[in-house]
Amino acid sequence: MAETSWQKLGYSWIRAQLSANATLSALVGGRFYARRVPETDAYPCVVIAYGGVSEAQGGAERSQLISVINNDRIGVWLLFQVKAVCKADSLDKLDEIAGELDRTLHRANGAVAGGKVLACLFRNVIEYDNTNDAGVTFYFNGAFYEVLVQKV
Repeated sequence: MAETSWQKLGYSWIRAQLSANATLSALVGGRFYARRVPETDAYPCVVIAYGGVSEAQGGAERSQLISVINNDRIGVWLLFQVKAVCKADSLDKLDEIAGELDRTLHRANGAVAGGKVLACLFRNVIEYDNTNDAGVTFYFNGAFYEVLVQKV
C-alpha cells in the first residue's frame, strides 16, 4: 500500500479527534482543513498538514525496529503539523485554540476506519505570522506531532 494510505489514516484520526472536542469545534466553528484554508473561508480555523515520515522519532529506523513483522510494514511514524490560523479580529482566541489542540492530541491514541493510531506525541511548537500580498496578516499557533499509524 502506498504511503498516502498511511497518511490518510493519520489525517482521518487527527480530524476525528479534533472534531470530537466540543470546545475546540466551537472555537473554530467546525473548520478543520487538510493542507490549507479555502480562500473564501472564515477564521479562526485549524489546518492539518502531513510532513512525511518522522525523523525525530527515528522514522525508518524505528519502523524497522518496532513496526515490521515478517517483512510487512504494520505501522509507521508520521509527522503532522496541526495549527490554528486566524486574522487580527480573532487573535484573542489563538492561544486558547492551540491549547485545545495540544490537550486533544498529545498522548492520545485510538481507532480510525482501516487502522488505528498507537501514539501521538507533541514534538515542537509552531508560532508565526505572515502577511499576504493584499496586506492581510494571518497568525498561526500549533505544533508538530508524531503519529504512529497502524493498518488493521
